[in-house]
Amino acid sequence: MELTIQSVNFEASDQLKAFAEKKVNKLLRFTEDIIQSEMIMRLVRPDAPNNKEVSIKLNIKHAESFASKTADTFE
Repeated sequence: MELTIQSVNFEASDQLKAFAEKKVNKLLRFTEDIIQSEMIMRLVRPDAPNNKEVSIKLNIKHAESFASKTADTFE
């Protein structure tokens, strides 16, 4: 599976990227048909609560899946 991680309005640390990759790789337990995944981590407003947004798009054989969440942390 190919994983692309983008960070918007901040520089993602190697530790955060490794954490995200570990979590995405756990999806392979459910299906091995995931071809590609694209994760976008975005810092919406630095001074507001719940200012971190993550969206992920999975290209699965014969399908596509998308999820998004906003929270206080990326973890």
